[in-house]
Amino acid sequence: MRDIANRLERLCCINRDIGLAQGLPGCTSDRLLSLRADFAFECSQLFNQLTGKLNCSREIQIASRILDAFVSMQHALAIHQRKWPLNEIDNCFGRYQDDVRELHALVINFIEDSLEMIEASSPALRRPQTARRPIAPPVALRLTGTR
Repeated sequence: MRDIANRLERLCCINRDIGLAQGLPGCTSDRLLSLRADFAFECSQLFNQLTGKLNCSREIQIASRILDAFVSMQHALAIHQRKWPLNEIDNCFGRYQDDVRELHALVINFIEDSLEMIEASSPALRRPQTARRPIAPPVALRLTGTR
């Protein structure tokens, strides 16, 4: 599952960059388009890795749980991107920023929950306590309200 964790960490970095870019005045749609493409590529690679894990009896349960969460996240991303084509972002940047906060939190939750599932199933992959929650800001962004 180290390969899945590595992919999730790459998604984490791209998601962080998207969040930073969205907060900058004058952020160009070209920059967001590039970051969205990077994120989509990593998501397709994650999907391929997860479906490959479904053939491994030792990892099928964790892969299946992460895959279910991944599909839900992808569905929310698709709805958001259909609602906010790049030309609309430029035209209504303030409204876009309000709308994107919830989606950004959903992605953070997916990545963190997935990493926690991997760590729980593979003690050798546990990160030190100081390395946990690398992308979440100090305020609680959890959408589920479970923590």
